[in-house]
Amino acid sequence: MDSLEEKPFQLKIDKNKIKYFGYTSNSTYIRCKDGIKLATSYFVPKKLERNKKIPTILIMERYWRHPELRRFFKWIFGKNYTIDAFAKIFTGRGYAFVIVDCRGTGASFGKRKYPFFKQESLDGNDILDWISSQPWSDGNVVTRGVSYPGTMAENLVALNHPTLKAFIPLHCGFDPYLQAAYPGGCYNIGFLKRWEESSKYLDVNSPLAFKTEKLWMEYLMIRGNTPVDSDKSRTLILQAAKEHEENHYSDEICRSRFFRDSKLDGEQPYDIISTYSRLESFKQNNTPIMNISSWYDSGYGEAVINRFMNMENPGLYIIGDWNHGIGSNANPFNKKKIPLSVKNMKECDLVLKHIYLDFYDRCLFGEGYKDKTLYYYTVGEEAWKKTTIWPPKNQEMQKWFFNKNNKLSPEKPNENLGEDEYKVDFNTSTNYERNRWWTLLGYPIDLSGREKQDELSLIYTSDPLENDLEITGNAIVTVYLKSTHEDGALFIYLEDVDQENNVTYITEGQFRVIHRKISEEKPPYISCVPYHSFKKKDVLPLLPNKVAKIKFGLLSISALIKKKHRIRVSIAGADKASFKRYPSIGNPQLKIMRNQEFASMIELPIITKEKE
Repeated sequence: MDSLEEKPFQLKIDKNKIKYFGYTSNSTYIRCKDGIKLATSYFVPKKLERNKKIPTILIMERYWRHPELRRFFKWIFGKNYTIDAFAKIFTGRGYAFVIVDCRGTGASFGKRKYPFFKQESLDGNDILDWISSQPWSDGNVVTRGVSYPGTMAENLVALNHPTLKAFIPLHCGFDPYLQAAYPGGCYNIGFLKRWEESSKYLDVNSPLAFKTEKLWMEYLMIRGNTPVDSDKSRTLILQAAKEHEENHYSDEICRSRFFRDSKLDGEQPYDIISTYSRLESFKQNNTPIMNISSWYDSGYGEAVINRFMNMENPGLYIIGDWNHGIGSNANPFNKKKIPLSVKNMKECDLVLKHIYLDFYDRCLFGEGYKDKTLYYYTVGEEAWKKTTIWPPKNQEMQKWFFNKNNKLSPEKPNENLGEDEYKVDFNTSTNYERNRWWTLLGYPIDLSGREKQDELSLIYTSDPLENDLEITGNAIVTVYLKSTHEDGALFIYLEDVDQENNVTYITEGQFRVIHRKISEEKPPYISCVPYHSFKKKDVLPLLPNKVAKIKFGLLSISALIKKKHRIRVSIAGADKASFKRYPSIGNPQLKIMRNQEFASMIELPIITKEKE
């Protein structure tokens, strides 16, 4: 039976677990088998007992392993200021801490073909061998990372190296095509262009990356990445930066490769960089996992569910209500909340580091994990829940139909010819730089302002609810439409409308209509939504002014809609702030069918109460 109010975290820090105070820091190059040198910083507890062997926490970093302060700030704060919090806490708990610039980034040498390319992950074998050879290493390594480094942590485990004992991938994709680059087949141009711009600056060791991200304090304080200890003249870091000028980047790679089977380097499709392509490797090692993300972080809440449903790794799978990286609250139902419900973000950051260490301790020195558990946060109710199955127990799909007078109703329409016209407004959007897609850059999330967007959209709103209604899982929309154009996209939002007509965002889904064919092929992994291949061979352009069926899943959520509130479905044809325009020219006029033959609807994943 699923348990209510089961929290995934122990928020109290046990100071008795802090064994050491202070650390030594060093940096060097690890030479890979092909001769490429990877810049590595490592931190070991100060006054470590003679002949004492300890485990290691490893991070493979895409975004500078150790940012270097400008001289004035280094004089004030010390040379390790930007990494001190990690080094101090990790070494204090009796771990060595190793952080490496990935191949083709930071002070490391090499060039990059595309994100998560194969050799980048294979470098992990050389790094792990190096760690095992160090005099302080007991041969046990655990790994973690947020976003790109989170995927690298996962890729390390897929190597099946004998040293790896636990991993914590945070806020990273399972299916990067659908969860970051092309959600619903729609190109996430806003994020990918900004990511490319900042990555280019990082790779040539320029702090202009922080200016691009509007991180003004970091831009003021940070000079660049830190050279390794032996590179006193900075010759090597400059040589590495020069090599990086030949790197390839996200927008350049993805913008013309809009099908799932498009080749990233002329040979490999998107599958090669996806976690689901490594499922067999994970089955071989069964390494314990702590996987954390948020309902509101791009498609990465979905990624946690994908892992839980498809991976056998025991441990904790956690979906909260914060932004990418747990840097701020994202919950539109409780805007003043601090993530983890602690006093402030400083405490949140400190508590999280100890949570990760408690997980490692249990895996290395304690009882470990035999089973897997998914913890998820229900917004609106403001409660943690846990389950050992997904979809959770007592979920049933409830149909709500589009009806005349913009009504959303459980009753199927009884009209023969009912339809609603909508001319696509390409100014519709979620908030620029403050939505679930831009938070991939670490930006805060603000999902307010839906009232204004609904004025530009086609909406269907229910009557006030007679009872509270919990929605947990993926809503599925089925839209019958006619269009004046062969191509286009649907952006559908699920919303809560209170008694004062305030509108609260619940979740969303986007879909490029040429991908509407529901494939009969075996999906690459198990999910809860209709399977569209997004392959070139399955493209089906619309026949202008002919009815087409578009069925797809919205992103998962757990939300409680209160009694007397109303449910709203808001339909648009664009998201100007985030996605490419479909079609590229022209202004489609849509007709949404809502009649007996073509009954457009949304199926909501409702959690029913158990009968006593």
